[in-house]
Amino acid sequence: MKKLKNLAVLGLLILVVPAYSQTADDNEKLSKADRKELKQLERDQEMNELKEVVNERSFLIDADFLLDRQSRQYMATANNFVSIEGDRVVMQTSSPYGIGYNGIGGVTFVGRILDYKVNESKNGNNLFVTIQTSSVGYGNGTIFISIRGKENAVARFYGPWGRSLAFSGDVERHGGSFKYKGMSVPM
Repeated sequence: MKKLKNLAVLGLLILVVPAYSQTADDNEKLSKADRKELKQLERDQEMNELKEVVNERSFLIDADFLLDRQSRQYMATANNFVSIEGDRVVMQTSSPYGIGYNGIGGVTFVGRILDYKVNESKNGNNLFVTIQTSSVGYGNGTIFISIRGKENAVARFYGPWGRSLAFSGDVERHGGSFKYKGMSVPM
């Protein structure tokens, strides 16, 4: 009886495995046009999600790199970000090598959004955000944000006296991750 059961299971496996492998092969053999169409649909869905987050003013750019005004690139450590939430903007730099003004080796800018404009490229693959900010300790400034996808965003801050700093990294919805905010000058 046990041999009969084992034989039945073996027979069932012989029938099921080729059927499964055939469907897996069909999925792998998508034509080049189908793959391109599928990739474009995924890209459109990602851009629609990004448009929603940007228009809601509820996103964060988690910086992988910082760029100075001469476009020299520096590897960013944890807690380097630009956060837009409602009518408030927070930009923070940090470094593991010093205490800094914010207590974590850098500077934390907290400001109020005075003007917020969103533009889209003609082909719909890029979003451009222009933000006018004001802060008690730092004065007025302008932030230009260019978003080309969830993993490709650059926010460049131009402050008073011609200073600038850029954050390059990933776009996340607020609440998606925790970022430690250091001490800042009050708004």
